[in-house]
Amino acid sequence: DPNDQNKFQFTNLKVVNGRQTSITLWNKKTTLDDSVEVKLIVHKTDDEEERALISRFTNSQNTNRPSDMITNSEQISRLEILFRKYDNWFFETQRGSFGLLTASEKNKTGGGLRRIEKEPMARKFLSYNGDPQFAINVGETELMLVESNLEKIFGKSTPEDFIFPHIFYSYLERLESKWKDSSNSNDQENYAFLHQRVVKLYILGFIKNSLDRIDSTERKKIMEKILADYDNLSKNFDLDPKSL
Repeated sequence: DPNDQNKFQFTNLKVVNGRQTSITLWNKKTTLDDSVEVKLIVHKTDDEEERALISRFTNSQNTNRPSDMITNSEQISRLEILFRKYDNWFFETQRGSFGLLTASEKNKTGGGLRRIEKEPMARKFLSYNGDPQFAINVGETELMLVESNLEKIFGKSTPEDFIFPHIFYSYLERLESKWKDSSNSNDQENYAFLHQRVVKLYILGFIKNSLDRIDSTERKKIMEKILADYDNLSKNFDLDPKSL
């Protein structure tokens, strides 16, 4: 602030090593006064690679995962902006940020039912679009940090490219849970298969193949109905025949 040397304004602030402190300060903000002081080191940079290196090498408490390294990438930033029009969905660009939402904001996402995380959604995206074998076998470092994969998954995709695999995978998980609790022997046998992640990921591809065979106008109506129905579900929803 040019008018006050003791005031600073930050744009696009990212907390690297101090999230616990930040959350505590926020939660206690109504009881704090100016006697509370916290050491703060600020790195100012517009360079994406430098930001990733800062995140990697200044975090002394939490192990950084490859998916943490792409938080500020051009592809993720573009997708984050597109996700803003989906009010009931939360695209978690920075790990742990869902926990900072207010209770009402979390409720809006169905208690996390409509929360999208980078690494899991990348694997669902690949499986849905015909490459489940790669999605299953690729390590997180190669998946997230190889530029060609980053571009292939996030570069030109829309939120719906991730939302629909997420919805179908969620239904498969709920069906798995339903079969697990069933006393029917056939359901128990089906559960043993569906319980394997590889099976759920392959089924995503089968669903996409089926949808692609439907007339485009009809498919658009179906997808809009699926999205509208899912937007009204809460975290502990029951899987009804319509969903099946």
